[in-house]
Amino acid sequence: MARADLVQRVAVGVVAVAAIVWLAVSVVDMHALAAAQRTASRRSLTPALLRKGVADTRRAQDLRPGDDGPLTERVYLYFAAGRRSKALAAAEKLARSEPRNRLGWIVIAAITRVTDPKRAADAEAHLRKLIIQPSRRR
Repeated sequence: MARADLVQRVAVGVVAVAAIVWLAVSVVDMHALAAAQRTASRRSLTPALLRKGVADTRRAQDLRPGDDGPLTERVYLYFAAGRRSKALAAAEKLARSEPRNRLGWIVIAAITRVTDPKRAADAEAHLRKLIIQPSRRR
């Protein structure tokens, strides 16, 4: 009986530690993304602020690799800073990894409208499909 109690207590302890670690990672990720959002919302982004914002998004990405939030924020940062080629590259990566994310397609269409009208038209067509047939959540 005592052995069963010990096993149960150890199991509860392991689950508690795992939950605490998960919560800690989530909080750090949330703070990194919030910092990147504050940076993106500034009126003027200096190169140093842009580097800091991008570093914040990369740190958040490292903590939660399957989450597209950091990449979405990176698109905002590059676009707000006028770094069109980097914004386009990040938007294309976002559109590939999360085809239902409208921001990726909006940025692709906006940036390529003059330089690559066909690519812009394709992005706009994809965006229209997303608007007409919104994703169904389960």
